[in-house]
Amino acid sequence: LGVASLMNFIQQACGINVAVYYAPKILSDLGFDRSHAIALTAGVSVIQIIAGTWLSRRIDTVGRRPMALGGIAGISTALGLLTLSVSPNVYS
Repeated sequence: LGVASLMNFIQQACGINVAVYYAPKILSDLGFDRSHAIALTAGVSVIQIIAGTWLSRRIDTVGRRPMALGGIAGISTALGLLTLSVSPNVYS
């Protein structure tokens, strides 16, 4: 129970929910029209569902630790790329 709670905390603390929640606003600020921003955000949610389903079926063969470490590396890379892709003058 403790490990599951810790993993859930790490998932919430990594910020992916914030990125998905504010994605339409961020994409609109970057020049996408509102309908495209919402469609892209929905696409991210669909990819999350597909990846979650696929990974849940592979967790016993790959192992929990490699998956957790790979997930942390992937999230860190994705959030770093997201940060680098936003021009500094977008929110000024």
